Amino acid sequence: MERNRNIKQFKGQTRLPKFAIPDRYDLHLKPDLSVCTFSGTICINLRIIEPTKFVVLNVLELNIHGVLFTDSQNQVNNPCLIVVSDDVHSSD
Repeated sequence: MERNRNIKQFKGQTRLPKFAIPDRYDLHLKPDLSVCTFSGTICINLRIIEPTKFVVLNVLELNIHGVLFTDSQNQVNNPCLIVVSDDVHSSD
């Protein structure tokens, strides 16, 4: 049974919620040392152990150009909504 979750309860959290267990992080970064920036891709393997309608990830000072999810049957899913908030310390 899905718990009654609200996205606001995850704002400002520095860790993933207990229902999202990271198994592996694959980072491919390309630094540009002349301007102190980088680009790249990140693949995060998560086990979602409880039903949920959203996953909140921290992306402070990152530009996100695309998001997709692959389920346990390797079917690719695109999220219906991506919200990027710079209000990381909000408690409402």
